[in-house]
Amino acid sequence: MMGAQLAWLDEPMSSNDVRHGPSLFASTLLWLVKAGLARNRVDVCITHGGSVRGKAEYAPGPFLMSHLYAELAFPTALAIVDMPGRVLAESVRWARARPKPAPEFLHLDLNVVVDRTSHAIKSVGGKPFSESVTYRVAITRVLLEGMNTIEPLVAYVAASKLQIPAEDSCVEAKNAVVEGAVKKAWLELAGYGSKWDCNQDGTVSPQEMTAALEAVFAQLDMNKDGTLDSDELLAAFRRGARAKKGSSGSASAVSLIAQMVKALDADHDGRISIAEFTKLAVSDSTIASTDRTSKAPHRTKRATCLA
Repeated sequence: MMGAQLAWLDEPMSSNDVRHGPSLFASTLLWLVKAGLARNRVDVCITHGGSVRGKAEYAPGPFLMSHLYAELAFPTALAIVDMPGRVLAESVRWARARPKPAPEFLHLDLNVVVDRTSHAIKSVGGKPFSESVTYRVAITRVLLEGMNTIEPLVAYVAASKLQIPAEDSCVEAKNAVVEGAVKKAWLELAGYGSKWDCNQDGTVSPQEMTAALEAVFAQLDMNKDGTLDSDELLAAFRRGARAKKGSSGSASAVSLIAQMVKALDADHDGRISIAEFTKLAVSDSTIASTDRTSKAPHRTKRATCLA
């Protein structure tokens, strides 16, 4: 499992500089985390330099499960909270202006553009940043508790009497990366694409996704008994992986999907129902009918989720 590919890095990256300045690797890692938080509708994903610990150099190529566990070597609970833009901006400026090396240096995901000199946030998700807007933020929980004493953040938590989510209700960052990769592999091998967007409005709604997955399920259900056994399903995924062997991630998708199939068989009867089949893919949000990996504003094909 540690050899499973989670993403593909399109250019050299390093996790050696995360306490010294902006890091393409750290932002890419947070972008992968954010992909696994789609159902939480997170605007910004944040962590501090001290949480990224691999001290590794990456050549263009696969980013593996073993790399993820080396980089996030300790449990990394993410609290999802609403945060005023003013607090977000002040915290980033304060943390990035500290003497280096700075374990408190704040990194943000690839969908957030920050000026490297002034440390001012310029945009979030392709839209101009505003200090008057409240953003949905996934942040390393210990920072809210005062680790590294990021003064604007600590002051906000105290003044607002922010209820910090309990650790057991938070999302583990490593799990989010894996979930995002698995979901991407699942959708790809099920044939996900713009053809699922029946009304051609640029998004695949949960209803459109359910209809498409039901059609895929019907094709795989050879004996038409309304269920699939795990061997049938994995065989179908392996055929898809072989057909796409030139892809950056499909060849390794099977190892991730094997784990997912175990989780999907909720009633442990050895068979996958249509409800179990669609559970991972269908969430409470719509999904862009084009590949979301091309949407990060200041990213020119730097990393690709498992595809």
